[in-house]
Amino acid sequence: MPQSKASLPIDTDSATPETIVSEPVISFAQSEMNRMKYDPIKMRVNINVDPEGGGKTLQSPLFHPDPNGNLMIFFPNLAGYLRTVKDGRDYRQKYVTKVKNATEDKEWNYGQNMEGLDIFIHPYITLLFKAKRYIKHLIICDDPVTAYILCENDIPALAIPGMPYLKDQALPNQIYDIIIDICTVCEVKKLTYLVPDTVLDLKYDETIDLAIKPTRIFNSLWNLYIKVCYGLNIHLYFAYTCKTHGARRLCEYFCRTIDPNDPGILDYEAILEDIKKELYTDGIAKGYVIVHDLKGAKMSEVKKIFGIDGGGATFYETYSTIIQNEQFIYNRTIFQFNHDEFKATKVKSLESNQFICVKGVFYMKGVKTDLYGSKLSTLERFPDDSFKKKFTRFSKDEIISLKADIPYYEDMEARPNHINYQQDWEDYDEDSGFTYKYYNVYSKILHKPKQGTYDLSLKFIKHIFGEHEVIHKGVTYLGWQLGLDYIKLLFCKPTQPLPVLCLASEKRVTGKTTFWNWMKEIFSANAVHLTANDINSQFTTLFAGKLLAVFEEAFIDKLSTIERIKDIVTAKKIKLEKKSVDAIEITNFLKVGMATNKINNFAPIDREEVRFWIRDIPSIPGGENVRFVDELYREIPAFLHYIIDKDYYTNNETRSWFANELIHTEALENLKSKTRTQYEIIVERAIKDYMIMFRRTWCKLSAKDILNLSDEKTLTLANINLVLETKWSKARSNRMNRYTYYSAGAAPLTAEYDIVIFEEIRDKAHYTFTLSDFERPDDIITYHNVYDDILEMEKHETIKTAYPFWKNVLWKEFITIKKIATIPIDQADLKKMFDDSKSFAEFDEQCVKVVDKVPF
Repeated sequence: MPQSKASLPIDTDSATPETIVSEPVISFAQSEMNRMKYDPIKMRVNINVDPEGGGKTLQSPLFHPDPNGNLMIFFPNLAGYLRTVKDGRDYRQKYVTKVKNATEDKEWNYGQNMEGLDIFIHPYITLLFKAKRYIKHLIICDDPVTAYILCENDIPALAIPGMPYLKDQALPNQIYDIIIDICTVCEVKKLTYLVPDTVLDLKYDETIDLAIKPTRIFNSLWNLYIKVCYGLNIHLYFAYTCKTHGARRLCEYFCRTIDPNDPGILDYEAILEDIKKELYTDGIAKGYVIVHDLKGAKMSEVKKIFGIDGGGATFYETYSTIIQNEQFIYNRTIFQFNHDEFKATKVKSLESNQFICVKGVFYMKGVKTDLYGSKLSTLERFPDDSFKKKFTRFSKDEIISLKADIPYYEDMEARPNHINYQQDWEDYDEDSGFTYKYYNVYSKILHKPKQGTYDLSLKFIKHIFGEHEVIHKGVTYLGWQLGLDYIKLLFCKPTQPLPVLCLASEKRVTGKTTFWNWMKEIFSANAVHLTANDINSQFTTLFAGKLLAVFEEAFIDKLSTIERIKDIVTAKKIKLEKKSVDAIEITNFLKVGMATNKINNFAPIDREEVRFWIRDIPSIPGGENVRFVDELYREIPAFLHYIIDKDYYTNNETRSWFANELIHTEALENLKSKTRTQYEIIVERAIKDYMIMFRRTWCKLSAKDILNLSDEKTLTLANINLVLETKWSKARSNRMNRYTYYSAGAAPLTAEYDIVIFEEIRDKAHYTFTLSDFERPDDIITYHNVYDDILEMEKHETIKTAYPFWKNVLWKEFITIKKIATIPIDQADLKKMFDDSKSFAEFDEQCVKVVDKVPF
């Protein structure tokens, strides 16, 4: 983790160098510094903390413990100054962190933007470079501590932290440029690439390509030869510490403490001299370091060391004692020892794992990240001629071999199981005697249950589902117990139908979105975000075969969408259908969740509907902690372990498991009462949207007009007439009565409004509507605040009008307003008084003042 500027050791007062190390730390970092016999006061290096200004110079040590006890290592340049990076407005030292208790490629923390991937230059090298002193033999190693110790013993060495284990990306060119500058100025003739003895270690793992580590080491050596040695005609060596004497890195011999009272004391001075001769390849080999002469670009020697000079069979010969009889991956191909041929032979190409073949049709598996950051598994049809385009380096025979390695399946199916997952399975037909193989399109979840703490998870569930009591058949249940059962059913019985769980609230910071994101994190690619358009589409690849579909900010205005959702959550089968691909029928077990701020009208729900579980979620007390989500996700393995072991609180009593009485809530009843019927909502929205679009407070429309204004396919003229005449008691006019129908056209750029309104005279039987049929006066004013429009609307209101404008409580003195219409006051003044008023209450007060001045 990058350190704060306050933790970086800069000596602001050269007269008080003891302030460089703030406190003694007995740690990994301190033990490394002790091993180097490092003196932070003696080895201070200049740092320019103001490169853009006057060049203000301070001093800093080369090594320093960080607050966690790791070792911070800074980078001097050839000029003798520490390299800097800009941090906000200021400059600080560039550094790499050597991490305690780490191994190989995990030994280094390179910090922000890989800033620590650089070259460490000991001041000893800087002095030689500035003086243009001759360096006969230069060492390139992987560890700044090693480079420091070697330089302190008059062995010129540079260090690139972690170089042998870096990924296949090339080192920054400036690193090679620095090495070339040193080799050129100091006339280097020989160069040794020195690495730890662990480069020869191989840890077997059936899931990892075993060729990666030795190939990376070879590539780092090859790049050093091509970019440095070849052009400068430098003799290259490859060396690593011998395991016989128990030192991982060569520098360990140079810093061993000698006990004079030990009768078996070794002559370390003689040992060090032997190591120097051995390292420089001009002495008798004593087995402290193994050196390979690569003169003439004998890179094949290095490949032989690691067993990568041939195929999988050659690699197995090198590491047979480690791999034994297990399958292993080498260069993206799976091998296994064949006892008949007495060598490792190919099992199949790893590239074939990207594909499956179903009934002769190839499909490519993949993963993509959606807009919410969730990873979704994909299965796309892969045309036969695309193999040559994707694998351009493959020969025709290699492509044929690749196709032969692709597993064949009779069909696809969705078979969810979060505890004992199977990617595919076989069914045996006793009549035919054949075995048939099937592919599971359901994805394996990423989290593995294990024991641990889950306190925050339970606390969050209690917040979402409540701690209220529900009595059913004489048993008392708590709200959070029902919620825990819902999640346990999702995980342990994924094929069990469940109610549509709607988390609703008009408040902020309730956690409803966090809950569904939590579920998506648990169930990985088997949970998806959907929109109403997604659920209505004939192409179902987004949700077919999934466990959970979540609607964020749900507002579903179409009856057909609600019907589609209700059908999906109860259907046993669903078609996996994609454009231009034949549909496949698979098992359906999709559950639907919603989060909405529109608690009273987010969907048209029938009064008889029982498949919706609506929870009114309160705000989280004190708001969400900034680390809340991270901690919640961190508890997932322990939480899953907990719900697997616990018993259900409830019993399976309905098709959707829960008894209707258990999930019945006041929020559901409020939604039903506000919703009225589904067709009422559809008709109301069509009429109201028409009036708002054309800035009308009242209008006349026929049943056919309303049908055309609505895009709801299930709506019919019979439905409309039932709503208007039976539910709303609207009187239909005489057929010969004329009315004005409005339609819209595009407006020019200079127009005040963005549409042009056209008027058409029609002579059909029609109905009269006002905004006050649907909206309260304080809502109407947001659409129309013109006095004349509201007066005009009042003329068309009837005793059946839902919210008569002129009878609303905002008009405290209704009779006073009526009197205003009869008094001798200029109507233009009255209109201006209305338009200037900031509220109905203010207009009412103004009217009362006018009336008080008029004698009756």
